Amino acid sequence: MKNDFGQSLIFFIAGAILGGVAVSLSTPVTGRRMRRALRSKIDDCSDRLTEAKQDLRNLGGDLLQQGEHLARSAGKAIHRIPLRVTG
Repeated sequence: MKNDFGQSLIFFIAGAILGGVAVSLSTPVTGRRMRRALRSKIDDCSDRLTEAKQDLRNLGGDLLQQGEHLARSAGKAIHRIPLRVTG
């Protein structure tokens, strides 16, 4: 499941980049202006990816803490269950 999401995300990003390049190349703009615009878009995408990476890192940390809390709670609950010895 994780690989499917990662692969879909990569294809989405690649498609967005290719679409942006195709639109940019078909627009009647000077080379210098086009490079400036592309650089601006690339910087914007880079900033967004950096923010998304940090958000995912924070979410991962939160999920890890919740998992640790659940594991500790489950461990305490198991120790409270009386053992029955049959023989």
